[in-house]
Amino acid sequence: MGQGTSKSPSPSTQHVFASDTPVRFSQELIDALQASPETDSTRAKDLELHIQSRVNAELSRLEAEQTRALRELEDQISATPDSTTETSHTPSQPGVPDQSASRGGRDHGAKAGGDKLRDLGRQSVQKEIEELRQKLKQRKLREDIIGDKAVEKAKQNMVTCLRLNDRRPLDCYKEVEAFKREQISIFNADRRAMDTLDGTEWDVVISGTGLPQSLLALALSRSGKKNIHVDNNNYYGGVDAALSLQDAEAWVRVVNEHSNTPDKNQKSQEGRKSRNALPAIFQNAAIFIPTKQSNVSVPGAPVSELGYSRAYSLALSPQLIYTRSALLPTLVSSKVYRQLEFLAVGSWWLYESEQRDESFTIHPANNKTSGKLKKIPGGREDVFADKTIDLKSKRALMKFLRLAADVDVQQTILEEWGHRAFEDFLTSQFSLSLELQSALHALTLSLQPPSVTKTSYALPRITRHLSSIGVFGPGFGSVIPKWGGMAEIAQVACRAGAVGGGIYVLGKGVDVVCNNNQAPNEVNQAKLTVSLEGGDSVTSEWIAGASYELPTQFSVAADHESASYISRSITVVSSPLSELFPLTAEGAPPPAGAVVVFPTVSTKDSTSPPVYLIIHSSDTGECPTGQSVIYASTLESGSEGFELLDLAIQKFFMTFAEEERPSTLWRLQYSQHQPHQEHESQSEVSIKDGVITFTESSTDLAFDDSVLATVKEAWSKISGGTEGFMQFEDREVGAYDDYYA
Repeated sequence: MGQGTSKSPSPSTQHVFASDTPVRFSQELIDALQASPETDSTRAKDLELHIQSRVNAELSRLEAEQTRALRELEDQISATPDSTTETSHTPSQPGVPDQSASRGGRDHGAKAGGDKLRDLGRQSVQKEIEELRQKLKQRKLREDIIGDKAVEKAKQNMVTCLRLNDRRPLDCYKEVEAFKREQISIFNADRRAMDTLDGTEWDVVISGTGLPQSLLALALSRSGKKNIHVDNNNYYGGVDAALSLQDAEAWVRVVNEHSNTPDKNQKSQEGRKSRNALPAIFQNAAIFIPTKQSNVSVPGAPVSELGYSRAYSLALSPQLIYTRSALLPTLVSSKVYRQLEFLAVGSWWLYESEQRDESFTIHPANNKTSGKLKKIPGGREDVFADKTIDLKSKRALMKFLRLAADVDVQQTILEEWGHRAFEDFLTSQFSLSLELQSALHALTLSLQPPSVTKTSYALPRITRHLSSIGVFGPGFGSVIPKWGGMAEIAQVACRAGAVGGGIYVLGKGVDVVCNNNQAPNEVNQAKLTVSLEGGDSVTSEWIAGASYELPTQFSVAADHESASYISRSITVVSSPLSELFPLTAEGAPPPAGAVVVFPTVSTKDSTSPPVYLIIHSSDTGECPTGQSVIYASTLESGSEGFELLDLAIQKFFMTFAEEERPSTLWRLQYSQHQPHQEHESQSEVSIKDGVITFTESSTDLAFDDSVLATVKEAWSKISGGTEGFMQFEDREVGAYDDYYA
């Protein structure tokens, strides 16, 4: 025995059981997995719904704590003398300002977890206490009228039952439940009274959740300002929104109702918003779904099935973001990049007819011959590797590329050629062929034809394109946000604004804005009364929004007859279009976007506009696997513009072999208002007497950094600062910091 063990320890053994036969799955399980409609997009949306439910639970807990704090404050106020003189000389109870701030946060923003504690002077404390006393009196009166007797009766019944059944309390479950119901009814009545926005005060009211307004909300999210963000739509993004199939159907009905219905909402009151005071942003919207028996693209070809509605996230205003854009480092410095994912735009393609002299007509019967897609060179290496370009043209093209890379020399060139047509500049200075001119013009993303596009507009854009290639990796120079384009950036910015204490209200726009300030020229002293749709009225120092989302008194009157529109369509196709997304360079990321340009789609005259197809694969999360989305745009308006878009897509389909030819599953077409000419497309902002008005969003196919500049200008006016724009530190680790900014 002794200190030794009676038995020597046996070494540990490991038993491994091996199956005699390979593991097999039943055919039922395989069929069920293949038939599952779940996609990355739906899983992401389910995750967001789960997080929202957790946020709601947390807010409910905070509200319960505030209710308890309110009752404690009521007890303290009951013990406070009514005399203002005595109160002013009596030391305040510890914690009173905190409870008052909590109560105020409950009045103005219980859904966001309460407002931050503000420094309150003695007079403001007395004012808060007096307002609270009046509300408590009203609450007591309401309780006496609607529920005090019922609550007391239910309480007595419960107590009596528990006394009679002190050893069997479960027998009183009916009485306990009745008492709970009466208590809940009183709480709900009080909550409805406290949740109203009417009479609340804010630092900033933001109207609309388009990209400029959402970025402004992000910029103000850590400024200490008290913000409320409203939108008369029931979705985020405004003109930059991304819609499901069901949302798109509802959107079409609203667009056509607003653009075709006379202005029945016109009010005689000065300053009230008028529905048709400005040209409609969208009009002539329609959805087309081909049947299996009738394929608009290839007669007789089978048509795949559409996925369910939420499997699609289709952007109304698709845009590319160049890697040298100021937006990307801003999203990084503001820390919201963690909630965003960007995908590379790979190849750019130019449509060429099989016959050099062939042009499109707007009648498909006259276009039996098919063309081909030719890849546009993305740099010097591509130019030298392209065997279809002769040596003389390569030298001329290289000469142009050297000019595009030299910004200093460009300034001298633009002084002479800036106001002249880009095609004249290319012909006169470089003697480039029409094919090479079309390729260079495609890189400008200009909706204008080459004969109209100015050199001052085209040359800097080509420089932007070429200089952006290789910034974040080889083979690409632009990116697209996953899950719905620019709408995803707007939503992420709004989430950050909510985490920063902002209040968000959808389905409620701005109706009337009145300036109550006696000295409107004083900086940051404007006091505005903002009437919201539905009757609520709030006060604010600032209000910001796009021109079409504010009352017409803050907009320049426009002539409806001369309003300019471009034609757009969104087409879901039955093919992944894999041939359009090859790897563009060794080590390059797999592209999820491609650009196809049709330089001429009409035989009307030499000034016919091009058609651009921005194509997104299913990797963007905008459609189910095995499908793709084509965003088509042209400057041509009206029915002829829609015919040109449809014809370009048909010609695009014909470039594929018959057995691989895609078909249309679903198409949305609409007209979008063009606020100004392309050469005047720089965004601007108007700031006067506390009202910040952003110009209407551009129809540009690439994000314009001037939008970010207007947001910075608005932020500077509101915050009073010039440094630190969107320069945020990481938030402290919390329950939702891994998801929210």
